[in-house]
Amino acid sequence: MWCAWLAWSRSQVVIPVMDKTSPTVVACLDTTLRRIGGVPAYALTDNEKTASVDHVATIAVRHPEMVEVA
Repeated sequence: MWCAWLAWSRSQVVIPVMDKTSPTVVACLDTTLRRIGGVPAYALTDNEKTASVDHVATIAVRHPEMVEVA
């Protein structure tokens, strides 16, 4: 399940998905940004390996593919 929301506007996007692969995450992210009509200044993610590959001093190191997509 892909869930995204904008806390200050209560806008939310929920998309049922069958997997958590990078292409699926990128497609869901694209769909979410199109539905909300823009790109927020900050995005919070969980620690899925599709978004973060490691942690250095408790700071998540983003996956290179996700950085390229961003």
